[in-house]
Order: sequence, then structure tokens, then C-alpha cells
Amino acid sequence: RTDMFGDAFLANYDRIAAGDAKALDEALEKFGVTWTMFPPHEPVTKEMEAKPGWTRLFADDEAVIHVRKDAAPLGLRK
Repeated sequence: RTDMFGDAFLANYDRIAAGDAKALDEALEKFGVTWTMFPPHEPVTKEMEAKPGWTRLFADDEAVIHVRKDAAPLGLRK
């Protein structure tokens, strides 16, 4: 929705979805992200799997949810 977010925001999301680790790290920091939800077969999901400090909370055929370990409920902090 470029009408709401603008071209630059969506172009950055495209880089993130494509697995651009630098763009992902910058967005996680800038927006204070504590959880993510991406389709399981997107390159960004593979980036999240390898990211220190994050853990997979849920996965099925439609989505994979990762949560920052320090923001996860105590029982989910692996």
C-alpha cells in the first residue's frame, strides 16, 4: 500500500523479504520489533532462523513467527 506507507518503505520491505540481512537488522532496531511473522519459504525466514537472540515461536504451512528471546515469555526462552 504505497498510498499509506510510501514507495521507500515498501522498497525496503521488498529488500527485507528477499533476505537482505542489513535491511532486516536496521528495521528490527529502528522499529523496536519484538516478533515477526513471515511466510515459511521466504528468504527472510531463513535469516530469522539464524539470527542470534531470536527463537521460533510457531510455524505451519502459512507462517513462521519468531520472537526476540528477551521479549518472550519465560517458558519460551531457549
